[in-house]
Amino acid sequence: MSKPRMCPHCRAFIDMKDKTCQYCGNELPMTAARRIERADRILSSENNLSFTTLMLILINAALFAASWILTVRFTGQSGFLGDIDGNVLLLLGAKYKPSILIHNEWWRLITAGFLHGGLLHLGFNSLSLYNLGPSLEYLIGVHRFIVIYLITGSCGFLVSMFWSNSLSIGASASVCGLIGALYCYARMSSNPMLLSLTKRWILGIVIFGLLFSRIDNAAHVGGFASGFGLMYVTGVPSTDNQTETLWKIAAIAAGIIATLAFLLAYRNFVQGTL
Repeated sequence: MSKPRMCPHCRAFIDMKDKTCQYCGNELPMTAARRIERADRILSSENNLSFTTLMLILINAALFAASWILTVRFTGQSGFLGDIDGNVLLLLGAKYKPSILIHNEWWRLITAGFLHGGLLHLGFNSLSLYNLGPSLEYLIGVHRFIVIYLITGSCGFLVSMFWSNSLSIGASASVCGLIGALYCYARMSSNPMLLSLTKRWILGIVIFGLLFSRIDNAAHVGGFASGFGLMYVTGVPSTDNQTETLWKIAAIAAGIIATLAFLLAYRNFVQGTL
């Protein structure tokens, strides 16, 4: 036996590398070392798309398709590269400061992160999510991943709301939140491969934000800062079943709030088209 650890189920001492307890037969939570080793294998080989990341990409794509259909119906034009009409985005839940502060449409802070203004916008964010999502999900677990994705997106648009009155949309706020969380995790775990990866992502986001004037850099900063802060406060996943149960509850609560936000957005759309 190499380094021993205690089974969280029967309290027996077992090998650090064991995946199931040889005494009680229960599956053991993944240790931080195993998560990092697994992430290194993912980063150094072909990316494997996880279920959660795939679902987020499909939701974004489905809402973009709906936005494009509504744009064609309302304007009679498909637009260059699937450009979406601003009025359609406003109806579907884009971030818009007057609507949020005057009409108390807080749900826009959530729904805005699932809308996109064109094929290039959707493609860039989907590709970013495809490359970042699986690695971070394996590192911190699906429940933390869901909570961080939804909270950082909302925080990004909250910062954007106080920075600008303009319409704002896109998953990039949440993507920057994932980058912030991954950067914090890399620093806490002293993993040079993860640090190198996140530094390249940070540099790319900064350069991209400076080159294009329509980029909502305030949402990017808000997403990154909240992602880093959440990971710093919560720390790396532990073998404490009670803590992980709390994260599962938090993920369910976040999912319910997001669902409620979309229901309110749908009601707003129906009322706006009557």
